[in-house]
Amino acid sequence: MDLSSSPQDTYSFLNGQLRITRDEVMQRCAPQKGDIVILSGTLVEGIGSKHSDLDAYIICDELPPVRHVGDHSFIIEQNGGLRTFVDYIRDDGFAIDVEYYTRAEIQAMKDEVQGLYRQARERTKTLRKKMPHAYEDGLHKMQVGIALTGGEEFASLFSADFWKQMSFVQYRNRTGGYPEFKDVMGTWGSGDFDTSLLVCTMFLMDQAAGLCHLAGSTNGKAKWVMQNLKRLPEPLRPLGQDIIDWYGSGGRSAEDRRAAVLSACDLVTRIYEADTALLDADTRNFYSAEEALHLTQQEFLTEPFHDPQTVLEFEFRRLLFNSGTRSVRELLIQNV
Repeated sequence: MDLSSSPQDTYSFLNGQLRITRDEVMQRCAPQKGDIVILSGTLVEGIGSKHSDLDAYIICDELPPVRHVGDHSFIIEQNGGLRTFVDYIRDDGFAIDVEYYTRAEIQAMKDEVQGLYRQARERTKTLRKKMPHAYEDGLHKMQVGIALTGGEEFASLFSADFWKQMSFVQYRNRTGGYPEFKDVMGTWGSGDFDTSLLVCTMFLMDQAAGLCHLAGSTNGKAKWVMQNLKRLPEPLRPLGQDIIDWYGSGGRSAEDRRAAVLSACDLVTRIYEADTALLDADTRNFYSAEEALHLTQQEFLTEPFHDPQTVLEFEFRRLLFNSGTRSVRELLIQNV
């Protein structure tokens, strides 16, 4: 649902199936003066269903005492304060999940992201260190949410560059894992096309998620990759739709599954081409393809051995930046 970024009297979702007023949200959250209240969740993001909950985030100076907000369906306490509670607010099970974060905790979350961002800019090998799930999920929901109170302070807490840097970290977490591609090559080479299709499916999902992050999404949950592909910027939507169409195309025979793996490799090549264009479009927050290739070469030169497997790994990694003499498909077929 397309909601205004400014507070309204009533919020309606799923063509009016679910409604909640601003006053009800505020009454249930019971914020103190000066607290920031953010209404969020997949319903606000526009990808939820009738089984989705609403989320509210309260940014405050201190976690409130549990007694501050009365009785609720489910409560989590932390260090004597209220961390989160859940209320079922409709007979059909519609719920609101309310979480409290102090301003100091928000700063710690930002510091974590910015530390990872600095690491992400230093190398091109897949960044295996990730932000804690609670940070990634909470920050994402704050990004897509609506500030019911404290809008100006909230906007000052998170700049546009911060969100781009977070999405770059997520791109680096998910894109270009060579061990995962080696699994595709290994199972392909052994003729085990069932397993090859399975590992290729997971590999393609990661590359697709990386593309969505680089295009601006901070939603890190794998279950929402398809929805994120549908919401790619217009020039990338045909590629997003082709990735969606690929799923379910594996067929039953070994030959069908073999063809599906090759088709996925072609999609990965197109993803890397799109990634390269996105990197070059924002060199303020991302490294350029040229810079990334330079970093990759520097990493290659520091390797203690340049054996055939290491050479192959770095050939694959250069493909991430649309550089090389072979495509992903050719790399698979010619190195089994």
